[in-house]
Order: sequence, then C-alpha cells, then structure tokens
Amino acid sequence: MVHSVTSHEEYYKILKDNKVVVVDFTAVWCGPCKMISPVFEQLANSTPGVKFIKLDVDQVQSVAAQEGITSMPTFISYINGQRVDQFSGADRNRLQHLVTNAVEQNKKYQDAIKSKLESLKVTETEEQLMQKSVKELKEMFAARGWSTDKCFEKRDLVARLLTEKIELANKF
Repeated sequence: MVHSVTSHEEYYKILKDNKVVVVDFTAVWCGPCKMISPVFEQLANSTPGVKFIKLDVDQVQSVAAQEGITSMPTFISYINGQRVDQFSGADRNRLQHLVTNAVEQNKKYQDAIKSKLESLKVTETEEQLMQKSVKELKEMFAARGWSTDKCFEKRDLVARLLTEKIELANKF
C-alpha cells in the first residue's frame, strides 16, 4: 500500500521510523507520473518490509525543495533515513531496480549488524559484568578490538559494553 504524505513533518517522521522507504515525488498534472503510478502501487503491494510513499511536490513544496527535486516523477530510496539511490523518469525497469537494490542493501546492512551483535557475545547483565575484574573487562575489550583509553573505572567499561550492545540491538 502506498501512503500519501501531506506535510514536511510527516515525511521526515516516516523516514525516521522505517528502515527502508521508497518515495515517489509526483504531481497531479504530470503525465509520466500517472503512467508509472500503477507500477509503483504494484511494487508496494508485492515488496514486504518497504514503506512506499507518494509526495505531491505542489502540496509539500518544502520537502521537494530540500530533496532537490527538479523533475517528476523522481524516485528516491532510503535505508535508515539515508539516501541510497534515486532517478527521475517513468522507467519501470529502473524503478524495479531501485526497489530491489534498496531491499538488498538493507539485507546486507541487517546481516552486518547481526554479525556485529553476535561478535559482541555480551550476554551478561550489568550486575554480572560488575562482578568481573577490571582486567577481565579490558580483556573483553581487547578481544573485540576496542580501546579502553577513556575508560578509567569498572563502571565506565561496563557502561561502554552495554551501550554498544543496546545500540546495535536497536539497529537490528
């Protein structure tokens, strides 16, 4: 399903809240936009895990200006709010490629995060980590290739381990 965006705030909230977003910058008067619209709808209905949105450049001019849209239709894909790919024109094959590329890049990104999370192997709770000696904690850091330069006390080391674990888990 394609969601129509009607405000600047809504647009950036969608980019922030969704891992993969594909945007169709369109206009009601644009003939090529009308031609490619059914293809965009079809991709939206057949591509799970991707948020498809449509934005009328005349309705939400501030976003169109910020994104540098100069022709319609323009399609942009995002992963975690970062622009991945874009093109302008009503080309079915290029649109399919843009969507496929975004899905594949997101999968690679998710796999990398999963691998990093597994490599942390920090399964201990904060209490369990606090029972370890500073030497043991520093060995855990060394095994991961992390520096302990700014960690002077045990609680600094534990906080860093837990923060890294939580940040990665949130990305996944």
